Amino acid sequence: MIAAALKRDKSLPPPLPDAAVLPETAGLFRYHASVEGLAVTAAGLLLFAAPSQAAREVVGHDPPGAAEPARVLGGAAAAGPAVPGSSLEARLDEVSRQLLDRPYRLGPLGEEAPPDTDPRFRLDVFDCTTYVETVLALALAGEDAATSDAAAALHWLDRVRYDGGVARYEKRRHLIDAQWIPQLVADRLVRDVTREIGGGATRTAALRLRREPWEASALHRDLGLEWSAIPAGRHTLAYLPWNVLARDDVERALPSAAILSLVATPTRDTPTLVTHQGLLFRTPEGDLVVRHASTRHRRVVEEPLSEFADRSRRRRGRSVLGVNILVGSADAEAGGD
Repeated sequence: MIAAALKRDKSLPPPLPDAAVLPETAGLFRYHASVEGLAVTAAGLLLFAAPSQAAREVVGHDPPGAAEPARVLGGAAAAGPAVPGSSLEARLDEVSRQLLDRPYRLGPLGEEAPPDTDPRFRLDVFDCTTYVETVLALALAGEDAATSDAAAALHWLDRVRYDGGVARYEKRRHLIDAQWIPQLVADRLVRDVTREIGGGATRTAALRLRREPWEASALHRDLGLEWSAIPAGRHTLAYLPWNVLARDDVERALPSAAILSLVATPTRDTPTLVTHQGLLFRTPEGDLVVRHASTRHRRVVEEPLSEFADRSRRRRGRSVLGVNILVGSADAEAGGD
């Protein structure tokens, strides 16, 4: 089922224009993470789109809703056409390419239980972080998926999205800078190579999470998390400033496949450093491209790194300082816990 669903030209129609997305049900919205959702004012009513026939074909039921992993994954090769023995970078490239043009929807994944009843796995819609997470999980499933181990992709997705792989809302890695990145590094699923690439030109962004400012923030109201679930204290994140990223020697040093996180200045209502995520690839011709779920295009797109960077540094609102760069680790590729 998944291998077929990944073949977007045959399985899915072009993304619907916004005017064609009709509201079906309403519910209280909880953010997936501290990224693009912060541009929405929101903890209130969100009208969910009516599930399309394509969505039903992908996940095997009408999303959002509860489904057993076997039913969702269908026992198919979760990594699609990626061949056994291929590198993690090759699988990331293949899976991410086949998910291009999928529609954008903020917060499409949940725990299939309150407060977020969205499915734990789906391929029909993405936001920026769930696109990165799903591609990474499908690529990590790798050879397990090739042997029709239906649970492999969901196992890896839970490991990516949740502390300890426990699929509960309070265990979700909501804060990209304070939970998602450091915990994935600690779990040896990814490696931060920003300083290796930028050397002395690398800069560090800092964030301090304190109870009083946190509880006064819009992000606290939107997430609905108790202070005990927040990693209090100082958090830092390395980044390459835009002028450094544009240097020829730095471009040559960029990996063939990587996770990009846009690093921005935190604000009172958005006490986070990361404002958007995507995937970086080097094409066989040597060009650098970014694939990401875009609010501007309302779908998953591919564009040259130069255009992505130019537009990102001119984003309205928070000042975007540069990019953090992660790669899949050798430990993760080996399947170790």
